[in-house]
Amino acid sequence: VVTKRPTDEFEVSGKVYWGEGSTFDGLATLSGPIVDNVQFRTSVFYTNSDGVIPNTGTNGKVDFRDEIVWRGALHIQPTENIDVELRAAYTDGEHGALTLVPVTTAQFDDFSILPSTNIEGVDERKIQSYSAKGDIDLDAFTVTSITGYNDADQSLFGDGDFSAAPTFAQDWRTDSRAFNQEFRLSYDDSGALRWLVGAFYQDRKISDYTAFGEETADGGLDLNGATLIHNVMKSKSWALFGQASYDITDAIELTLGLRYDRDKQSVVDLYTANSHVKHPFKELQPKVSLSYQVNDDIMTYATYARGFRTGGFNPISQFAGRIYENEVADNFELGVKSEYLGGRLMVNAAVFHIAFDNQQFFFSRATDQGVFRNIINIPQTKINGVEVEVAARPFDNLLLRGSLGYNDTEIDDFDGTNLYKGNRTPQVNDLTASLSADFNYPIADGMDFIAHADYERRGSVYWDIENTLETPGKDFVNIRVGVETDNWTLALVGRNVTNERTPGAVGADAFGPGLHLRGPNRPRTWGGEVRFPFYGP
Repeated sequence: VVTKRPTDEFEVSGKVYWGEGSTFDGLATLSGPIVDNVQFRTSVFYTNSDGVIPNTGTNGKVDFRDEIVWRGALHIQPTENIDVELRAAYTDGEHGALTLVPVTTAQFDDFSILPSTNIEGVDERKIQSYSAKGDIDLDAFTVTSITGYNDADQSLFGDGDFSAAPTFAQDWRTDSRAFNQEFRLSYDDSGALRWLVGAFYQDRKISDYTAFGEETADGGLDLNGATLIHNVMKSKSWALFGQASYDITDAIELTLGLRYDRDKQSVVDLYTANSHVKHPFKELQPKVSLSYQVNDDIMTYATYARGFRTGGFNPISQFAGRIYENEVADNFELGVKSEYLGGRLMVNAAVFHIAFDNQQFFFSRATDQGVFRNIINIPQTKINGVEVEVAARPFDNLLLRGSLGYNDTEIDDFDGTNLYKGNRTPQVNDLTASLSADFNYPIADGMDFIAHADYERRGSVYWDIENTLETPGKDFVNIRVGVETDNWTLALVGRNVTNERTPGAVGADAFGPGLHLRGPNRPRTWGGEVRFPFYGP
């Protein structure tokens, strides 16, 4: 993700959207110089919506939102070889939450079954993030420092039994704080060798509190006899990494990389005696890549790389062990990147094989004692796949883009027996495809007609290891049509115009075999959008 930097000249831009569900989105951005060699950029985004997904238990909407996001940046260049960028962001808002619907396997794809709870779930969040990045250019060498601090407070309160009966309520509060520091030294003298080395450190603390109990007459939670869990997790992690690229010939480049991560974690449940656990998570991650520039327009490559997702701790329950291990993936990839017709046609393609050790699988269980969210490891799984990406500009006023991805997933080992062996890995679509078109055509002096349409195909996906709960393939279409000048844009926006329904969240077998929790995606919505960029001295 590359965010826009502050600009040397003043820029003002904005965007306003009105849509169904009394939805309003507004974005305003201001950027420009403060003094010589100091520029700023600031933006404010506000969103408010009553929502469009009904809750038949409260006669409200489950997907309401009210949130404001502020972002700011300063770019400072005190000398020619020193570059400093300071960033800050703040989010304050509330959203509808816990919008799940109890359904059977036979009802899983029936979206006429709407959420029906007597408590309207609310997710309140306050997020702060600050970072400072500095680069010192020493001719062939560059020294980089990146410092960051993040603070996220989240509070969810909602129905505990996901029904209109006043039975159970749940309260979930998470407070996460993290400090990061990274140093890098890179070398590039425009010769055959380029390299980078660095170190990373993170100090993180997460407080995760949940309460589950009987609902009070006023829609609150009775703490007498409630299930209380309060996990406090601390983590101190560090990493050393390096990468070097060498031009064997003018056309062949070899890249070697190596990274070592170590994450020392501990956790304690403040409501359970003798629950303190410590565990180090570590992984060595090599990378080898060889690329061949066939000509100016075609490049091929072969890559092997290891990646990992750190392990962690589950809440104490009968559904999963306290510790889940690192997920490790060995990725082998062959690919080509190419351009034709003077850049009017781009084609990228790759085939890959990914072997997972201890792939992490998330699931939830709902009981009279609480809703438990757990992660387990599947010892061995694999993915064989292919990806193709195409972009074409047959005419100056028409841009076409398309992509296709196919994933053949399989569980090789679950528990050392033949149990689930050969099943598809859950929560992975077997096929993803997309196609988009952007068209503009002059209709008056200084005014263009603009049109955008995009289509997405999401193939079938299983939600459970047993491969008994499946969502079939789904198709989604979005459109945007309007007029545009140098100073403003007016457009009609349609999202999910075919009104395709698919799960937004799934708790497979949450209440037991064949009894699931399912959250709906947003239905078709229409709205209007106005953009007003302005650039001046």
